[in-house]
Amino acid sequence: MWLFESVKQRKLLWGALLAIGVVIGFVGFSGVIQAQTVTRECSPNSVINCGALTIGELRTKFNSDFTPGTQTIFSFMGISSSTINNATVKTGFVTKTGLVTVNGATVATGALSSGRQNIAGSTQHVINGTTFFTRTPSVSFLQSQLDAFVFFDSNGRFIGAVIQSCGNAIKATPTPVPAPKPVPAPVPAPAPKPAIMITKMVDQKTTELVQVGKPFQFEIAVKNTGNATLTNVAVTDPAPTGVTFQSVSIGQITNNAWNYIIPSLAVGQTMDFTITAVVPSPVAGTLTNRACVDTIQIPGSPDTCATATVEVAVPRIQVCELSTKQIVTINQSDFDRSRFSENMADCSSIQVCRLSDQKIITITTTEFNNNQSAFTTNLAACQPVVPMALVTPIAPTQLPLTGADDTVVPLIGAGSLAASIGYYVSSRRALRRS
Repeated sequence: MWLFESVKQRKLLWGALLAIGVVIGFVGFSGVIQAQTVTRECSPNSVINCGALTIGELRTKFNSDFTPGTQTIFSFMGISSSTINNATVKTGFVTKTGLVTVNGATVATGALSSGRQNIAGSTQHVINGTTFFTRTPSVSFLQSQLDAFVFFDSNGRFIGAVIQSCGNAIKATPTPVPAPKPVPAPVPAPAPKPAIMITKMVDQKTTELVQVGKPFQFEIAVKNTGNATLTNVAVTDPAPTGVTFQSVSIGQITNNAWNYIIPSLAVGQTMDFTITAVVPSPVAGTLTNRACVDTIQIPGSPDTCATATVEVAVPRIQVCELSTKQIVTINQSDFDRSRFSENMADCSSIQVCRLSDQKIITITTTEFNNNQSAFTTNLAACQPVVPMALVTPIAPTQLPLTGADDTVVPLIGAGSLAASIGYYVSSRRALRRS
């Protein structure tokens, strides 16, 4: 039954109701001003006249059966008083295609909408004197979707929905609720298991050939390989016999041994150390250097050790081999003065003239330098003396009779010849003494 019978009265009534709807759209049911985007529908088709824009307004209108028959219609649609007042409620929307969506997820399908007016495609119901109709949103919705309050049970399963603008109840088929992911059982912390490792190298190798007197380096690395922090980690490294420690990157060297306490070593942490060493004098064989580490957290002592080996190169020298007069290279340890000389001049030879017998011989430079009075490098001093033959003059059968002056000429010639022979002999003697 309508309170206003004439068409004009009805139009005036609907205009007033629409105006009230616009105002109420901004003023909440509690009287607090709210910015709402939903337009109230105050039409004869509304289950709750002018709808409900807040959950509080919905509960108040439902509990008072603000529009008579509301509770009957809601009950038929599967929405009870307990649902309205106690169930979990979220804001979503119902689509014209029959989907109920919350936060972008479809929570129900095959929606069926209720209303108080008959629209083509609707089904009529009369319960406890209340007449209402049900139909799909495709029949009654003028928009693609309408905002709604969506209710869920304690398992998160869809129960029902109510269109905010008109208060019409919605029934739909809930979509399966994903099974909650099992909460993984807490993983207990692993039991402390301390462990440590030490490595040692020499010039980045496990074995190295070193030269006497030439410095080289030992590299030591200590790493915490367990799952617990280590404290007061003791590292020891005594030098092997024949090796002298000169310096270390951390700590000090005492009595040719290095010792150091690492205050704390975290899990996975590595500390590196470098020791500079030298082999000061020749040593036969190989020399092994052993470094160890020990912690109070690990039973036993030491916990672990590592070694590095050096082999000392044998010194070699150049000498004169006396038997062959050749310069050769030998191990320093093989030097024998009866066989070798460090004086390279002993392998250098020269030709000289031995003055004692005027013979040209080959001797070493050392022999010549040690007895220069017996030899000369002037080989001409050893040239053989060729005696000159004396020619007996033949007396002339007749002396020329040229007077007194003619007898002087032969005498002068004979004197000149004798003088020449004397000069030659004197010069040869002089050569022998040079």
